[in-house]
Amino acid sequence: MAQLGEKLAESLEVLRKAQQSGKLMAIQTSEISRLHRERLTKNGFLKEVTKGWYISTNPGEKQGDSTSWYTSYWQFCARYLEEKYNGQYTISAEQSILLHSGNDTVPSQMVVRTPKAHNKPLKLLYNTSLFIMTSPLPNIAEIEEKNGIKCLKLASALIHCTPSIYERSATDMRAALAQIPDSSEVTGLLLEGSHSVIAGRLAGAFRNIGQD
Repeated sequence: MAQLGEKLAESLEVLRKAQQSGKLMAIQTSEISRLHRERLTKNGFLKEVTKGWYISTNPGEKQGDSTSWYTSYWQFCARYLEEKYNGQYTISAEQSILLHSGNDTVPSQMVVRTPKAHNKPLKLLYNTSLFIMTSPLPNIAEIEEKNGIKCLKLASALIHCTPSIYERSATDMRAALAQIPDSSEVTGLLLEGSHSVIAGRLAGAFRNIGQD
């Protein structure tokens, strides 16, 4: 029994070193040997999220407990997307708006835009997924990071979001719109793309929250 404990302690030390190197919530297969991965997974310290990628977990969690996943979701996605697409990605305008509004609820599916994709979903844990969509990226000046994730800056996200988000996430939209101090933040982007319909929609939205 002591020998088994020593072996587990050895594997835990390998995991600790991986976490200290900045890989706290997302660990690639290549970073921990198969022997240690299998031992840590069997004892509840690692869980596979998608092929070749793991998160560290609490061995005290009961089967089906999603706490570790929802706690590590944003950090996992941040590292996975950065490594997988070499930073050449951004999440959708709609999800960008939710993050700007302070809503970091884990989505059932997060849409990711990248030139290096094949338009297919990637299943993750507990019925969550990423939909990797082939798409050119916007100008780099329109991209920033929230929760470690590359997203559209708020002005750009408001212009490129779909109209349905106004009804689906009304509270979040109001919070996001309230962060725009004056029209100059959006007018430049609107004029560049000749977005007359979107401009009218935004004008109505700003009037609705009392920002004429």
